[in-house]
Amino acid sequence: MLSSKISEKTLRKNLIEEINKLDQEKLVMLHQFLAQLVGEELISEVTKDWEIGNVTQESIQAAIEEHRKLHPYSQSEK
Repeated sequence: MLSSKISEKTLRKNLIEEINKLDQEKLVMLHQFLAQLVGEELISEVTKDWEIGNVTQESIQAAIEEHRKLHPYSQSEK
C-alpha cells in the first residue's frame, strides 16, 4: 500500500476536482483504469483463497458478486 502525507479526505477532494475537469475520452480511460484495478484486486483475493485451499465454484461466484456490490463503477452501464 502506498503511503501519503495527504489526508484521505483531501485526496478524495482533489481527485474529484480533477475528475470533474476531464473530457469524455479521458473519463473513459479513467473508467478502464479503475476497472483494471478492481480486476487485479479480485484476482489477488481469489489467489489468496486458492493458496489456502478455499477456492470452489461457489466461492468464486460469491467473490465476484461481492466485488460487484462494492465496486459498481467497474460494471458497464446496461
